Amino acid sequence: MRLPMGQSYPKYTCSPPVTSSTRAKLTNNDFTEGGGGPSECDESYHSNDEKVVALSTGWHNGGSRCGKMKRITASNGRSTAAKVVDECDSQRGCDA
Repeated sequence: MRLPMGQSYPKYTCSPPVTSSTRAKLTNNDFTEGGGGPSECDESYHSNDEKVVALSTGWHNGGSRCGKMKRITASNGRSTAAKVVDECDSQRGCDA
């Protein structure tokens, strides 16, 4: 969704309650050296072959989930696990 110039959007310091049906939005970030910045959790670069994820501010929970594996399930029922390496800062425009 694109907002008109000068219009702001809600900014959240938390995320919605997490249940088995909580929807998320997939975005792409690059944590490779030369492609993007290092991840917040371990200040390291990560290969695009690694399964890593950035959580929104509330789910990131002040870094308490850094380094932990989280299961991600698509609407078609397929799933994978990825390591939490970063925060997608919802206070700076991550949330729609």
